[in-house]
Amino acid sequence: MIGLFLVALLGMPVEPAAALPTGEAVMQRVNDRDRGVDARLRLRFSLHDKKRGTFDRVVDVRRKRFGGSYRSIYHTRSPPHLRDVSMLIAEDTALDGMWMFFPESDHLVKVASRGISALASDFSCQDLRVTHSLGDFQYTTLGRTTIGGKPAFRVEMKPKRERLGREFGFTHAIGWVLESDWIIVRADFFDARGNVFKRFESEPPQLVEGVPTLMRYSMVNYRADHRSDVEVLTVEYRQELDEADFWPDALARLPETRAATASGRRP
Repeated sequence: MIGLFLVALLGMPVEPAAALPTGEAVMQRVNDRDRGVDARLRLRFSLHDKKRGTFDRVVDVRRKRFGGSYRSIYHTRSPPHLRDVSMLIAEDTALDGMWMFFPESDHLVKVASRGISALASDFSCQDLRVTHSLGDFQYTTLGRTTIGGKPAFRVEMKPKRERLGREFGFTHAIGWVLESDWIIVRADFFDARGNVFKRFESEPPQLVEGVPTLMRYSMVNYRADHRSDVEVLTVEYRQELDEADFWPDALARLPETRAATASGRRP
């Protein structure tokens, strides 16, 4: 009887498991998700160091879409000794680079490496990019999982060239991408020994003006034994931002810097 049951069971048609999308397909969906076109945000960075304590800074962000990519301006509001220090991150093919402006010395500097610390935090300049380069990395979908009770893909990212791995400071990373929102809510970064030395984590995204938005997230650096937390204080989407402000030589002429000049402070 059992043998007949097994024969009948084995003869039943089996519905194949849903095929996994390729890593490139998943990351293309991540790049293409709605980000509210142009946006304004105010962020609070809290930098926690066990030896030195906690340091807060408030940063205004403006982000504008250029074709299929973005340019973002990070403008420091506090603390006072860093006020008006600005950074431009351009991801489009027409510019593609990073620049910083230091008002005290009136100096504009092109950032040489995407792997260096951004805003003296545990986030690198590469981490602050809005989209993920499909040309610099090889992406592999490792499988489906759940995170926070929600379905997600686990995607591995490897630099295609050894030089890029040295620049970014990791051999590979694994990200958790929510299927519902196509947004990364966790990422582990591995060193050459296969150890996780840095981890990105976020609270579940919230809908703001219909756009899935990470309102609280952090980057933990286990190697340096400190952590950077980010809280989104305000966010406005569907803005109409002036394209002329999103160029390196325009950082010194930003509306915020012009207002500081008018009030008597040196830009």
